Order: sequence, then C-alpha cells, then structure tokens
Amino acid sequence: MLLTLLLERLDRRLENIHRTRRDEHLAASKDIAELERRMKEIDG
Repeated sequence: MLLTLLLERLDRRLENIHRTRRDEHLAASKDIAELERRMKEIDG
C-alpha cells in the first residue's frame, strides 16, 4: 500500500517535470515557425 502510494507520487512528479521541460522548450522558440517545428518534433 505504501509502496503503491510512493510510486504514484513519483510518477506524478516525473510527469510534471517532463511537462515543465517541454513547455520551457516550446517557450524558447524565437518565432512561430520555430515553435511549429518544435511542436512537430515533440509529437514525433
């Protein structure tokens, strides 16, 4: 039970870190063309 709770919290924390890094990467775009390129890059 405790292990499950810890793993769920860790998973949420890692998702938040990933989301923050992705958002920062997109926000660093210099123009709309670069933003679109980065978005395509992320989408695969």
